[in-house]
Amino acid sequence: MQQPKRAEKFKKPSTKGHKQTDNTTRVIIVHESVKNGTSQANISRKADTEKVE
Repeated sequence: MQQPKRAEKFKKPSTKGHKQTDNTTRVIIVHESVKNGTSQANISRKADTEKVE
Protein backbone atom coordinates (compact mmCIF):
# COMPACT_ATOMS: atom_id res chain seq x y z
CA MET A 1 0.00 0.00 0.00
CA GLN A 2 2.67 2.57 -0.99
CA GLN A 3 0.64 4.17 -3.79
CA PRO A 4 -0.89 6.96 -1.60
CA LYS A 5 2.65 8.30 -0.97
CA ARG A 6 3.07 8.90 -4.71
CA ALA A 7 -0.07 11.07 -4.75
CA GLU A 8 1.37 13.20 -1.91
CA LYS A 9 4.45 14.00 -4.01
CA PHE A 10 2.26 15.64 -6.66
CA LYS A 11 0.39 17.71 -4.06
CA LYS A 12 3.51 19.10 -2.32
CA PRO A 13 4.76 21.69 -4.90
CA SER A 14 1.49 23.64 -5.01
CA THR A 15 2.44 27.26 -4.19
CA LYS A 16 5.55 27.37 -6.40
CA GLY A 17 3.76 25.55 -9.21
CA HIS A 18 0.87 28.01 -9.20
CA LYS A 19 3.24 30.98 -9.43
CA GLN A 20 5.06 29.44 -12.39
CA THR A 21 1.82 28.69 -14.25
CA ASP A 22 0.65 32.27 -13.57
CA ASN A 23 3.74 33.68 -15.29
CA THR A 24 3.52 31.27 -18.22
CA THR A 25 -0.18 31.99 -18.78
CA ARG A 26 0.53 35.73 -18.73
CA VAL A 27 3.23 35.32 -21.39
CA ILE A 28 0.84 33.24 -23.50
CA ILE A 29 -1.90 35.86 -23.11
CA VAL A 30 0.50 38.60 -24.24
CA HIS A 31 1.57 36.58 -27.29
CA GLU A 32 -2.03 35.78 -28.22
CA SER A 33 -3.07 39.43 -27.83
CA VAL A 34 -0.22 40.53 -30.11
CA LYS A 35 -1.51 38.09 -32.74
CA ASN A 36 -5.10 39.30 -32.36
CA GLY A 37 -4.10 42.97 -32.10
CA THR A 38 -5.56 43.48 -28.61
CA SER A 39 -4.37 46.53 -26.67
CA GLN A 40 -2.15 46.15 -23.59
CA ALA A 41 -4.89 47.61 -21.36
CA ASN A 42 -7.26 44.78 -22.22
CA ILE A 43 -4.59 42.22 -21.30
CA SER A 44 -4.14 43.67 -17.80
CA ARG A 45 -7.91 43.72 -17.28
CA LYS A 46 -8.19 40.06 -18.30
CA ALA A 47 -5.34 39.10 -15.94
CA ASP A 48 -7.00 40.96 -13.05
CA THR A 49 -10.37 39.28 -13.59
CA GLU A 50 -8.73 35.86 -13.85
CA LYS A 51 -6.81 36.44 -10.60
CA VAL A 52 -10.02 37.27 -8.70
CA GLU A 53 -11.53 33.95 -9.71
